[in-house]
Amino acid sequence: MAAVARLIDGGFPDAAITLSEYALDLLEASADRVDDSEGGLWDVLDQAQEIHLVACQAGSPEPLALAERLATRAVNSEYEVFHDALPTYEHLLTPAARDRYRDLLEAGR
Repeated sequence: MAAVARLIDGGFPDAAITLSEYALDLLEASADRVDDSEGGLWDVLDQAQEIHLVACQAGSPEPLALAERLATRAVNSEYEVFHDALPTYEHLLTPAARDRYRDLLEAGR
């Protein structure tokens, strides 16, 4: 995750967005094969989400697509990834994107 975070400072925040989302996919997919008795998986999931936020703030994610990705993951994640993303990401989303996020959450619950 440190290498992904360095992409932000290196001028590649949009790549860091994509890679942090991919990392979250991999972490969730492999979670059942990992001994997480000490909570390390949760730590890495949190770190990936933090990097994602910083990358979104530094980059230029398309607001509607971002809202859809956040909401889809919030609804489908077994690890509460982006579970309560709206307050944190609200300043990055347009009003239409915030509405889409809320609609997708409602439809998925």
